[in-house]
Amino acid sequence: MAELPGDPGASSGAGALPHLLDRADHLISKIGTRIPTVGRILAHCDLSARGLLLAFTGLCLLIALPPLVLLLLRRSGMTAKNYRGERIPRSYGILVVLCGTALFGFRSLLFPETVSENSNWLLLILGFGGLGLLDDLRGSPEHKGLRGHFGALLKGATVTTGLVKAIGGLAIALWIGLRAYPG
Repeated sequence: MAELPGDPGASSGAGALPHLLDRADHLISKIGTRIPTVGRILAHCDLSARGLLLAFTGLCLLIALPPLVLLLLRRSGMTAKNYRGERIPRSYGILVVLCGTALFGFRSLLFPETVSENSNWLLLILGFGGLGLLDDLRGSPEHKGLRGHFGALLKGATVTTGLVKAIGGLAIALWIGLRAYPG
């Protein structure tokens, strides 16, 4: 009977994925030594089974999520008329939040050494996504662009959600920059 990788007291599937990914990395390397063209490609890029799995996951998310998010936004009434009078989805940026969160979370599992970097990206995505959603849900179409939002503040002492998004986005970017480069 073949011995299973991982903790002997754990369930039979524990440790199986990392073991399979390591074996796939070995296979990729072996192919690179036997096929010169593949070997030259591998010499110029850091191709691994984990990277391929992450890319495949991203592809699946990009195929599956857009129509699902579009359907959910339309069913929940999150639409608005565009300049042509057509009903288009609002808050479609939630797609970026969903894909980004899933991919950076999965990247942390596949590449544990990237957890710190991934946490910065996750905070950035969730922060900007939250500000965008706030503007979509509570914002008024009356003021447009930075000039309109800052003009509303200067002329009528009105704080718009667009102004909150602009200042909040700047604050998040500075905070993440300080986290990533503390000096």
